[in-house]
Amino acid sequence: MCGIGRGIEIFRNLRDIRNFISEKQARSLWVAQKYVERPLLYYGRKFDIRVWVLVTDRVDVFFYKSGYIRTSSDEYTLDAKETYVHLTNNCLQQWGDNYGKHEEGNTLSFDSLQGYLNEKFGAGTVSVEEQLVPRMKDLIIDTILAVKSDILSQSRHRGCCFELLGYDFLIDEDLRTWLIEVNTNPYLGIPNVYISKLLPKMLSDLLDLVLNPVYPSATSSEASQNDFQLILCEKGSIYSPTALNVRRGYSKDLLYPVKQLRPEPTKNRYPKAPTQPNPVHASTVAEDPASLPPQKLLKRRSHNKSLLKQQKAHFGTASQSDGKNSRCQLFTGEMLHEEGMEAKIRQKCDLESAAKELLKATKEGNCVAFLQRVIAAARLCLSDPVKSPQELIDVFQANHF
Repeated sequence: MCGIGRGIEIFRNLRDIRNFISEKQARSLWVAQKYVERPLLYYGRKFDIRVWVLVTDRVDVFFYKSGYIRTSSDEYTLDAKETYVHLTNNCLQQWGDNYGKHEEGNTLSFDSLQGYLNEKFGAGTVSVEEQLVPRMKDLIIDTILAVKSDILSQSRHRGCCFELLGYDFLIDEDLRTWLIEVNTNPYLGIPNVYISKLLPKMLSDLLDLVLNPVYPSATSSEASQNDFQLILCEKGSIYSPTALNVRRGYSKDLLYPVKQLRPEPTKNRYPKAPTQPNPVHASTVAEDPASLPPQKLLKRRSHNKSLLKQQKAHFGTASQSDGKNSRCQLFTGEMLHEEGMEAKIRQKCDLESAAKELLKATKEGNCVAFLQRVIAAARLCLSDPVKSPQELIDVFQANHF
């Protein structure tokens, strides 16, 4: 039997969650997960990744190198209420009207995913094998170590037992890997030709690992390579002469496998505004995002998001004591750094809001540093550079704001 999304609910606010729980049996257990609103899409549709993991009674952990991706039948949008848009497991998708419309059995290989990543980001930019899979192994090891004592306790009086697990992962728009769930009874159906070849090979490799140490095979299986990779074991394991743990170190960089998307470290809590007109700003505004190379677009988007996050963190704290002035600062920080705001800021409505906040802040005696940041914002949206706070005020007043 396979999961069909039974018991999975999607809510938009805490009130709905509380109402749902209040109607359920007392002391029942539920797992709450943050919904990933911006997943990486496969031609506009949501997908997740299924990999198989073998765990023995001695906590020997194996990762099967060939996984597969499961796609949704319908185009992704947060407004959609249909379960087929949000949940991609095969047992649910097979009942949808568009099942198999895009891919046979809504299932694809890692090679197909790699081809799409090459098409979207450029060849050599993103690698499933070198960047996504290592992060999956990290998360798998973390989950097994979290329950290691329970595994050893339950298998102490059994011996010679094993478990095949199905791990489901999601990739977001920044190419970060998120663990969705771990299935103790993974789907072993055959939705297409690819799985019909992959599944028998996986089961054969599994039986070789768990049976041969207990019941040695009369015929040698060395001719066929076993695709289960040992990623965790203790000293004294029958599968390795030494202890093994391929879990990489704990670093923020591991969250962003693609270097161009990593937040850039900075000593300052927010970037300093330039004191003189910078021609780079004008060229940045003139650039059309659609015409940028994928690598440059990724880096620019990541940089803007990082700056916006830093601005919000700083000004959000200041707002508790600075009142109205800090709200003006927050407005300017978002206006200056949020992705895509260069175009929106040129609209009259945005300039009018900025002017009103600026004039109010000026009358209240706001700090010079804030006015300098507003000048930096003005350089992005005005064709003529502004060199002083008074000139900026004159520009706004001249436009009858």
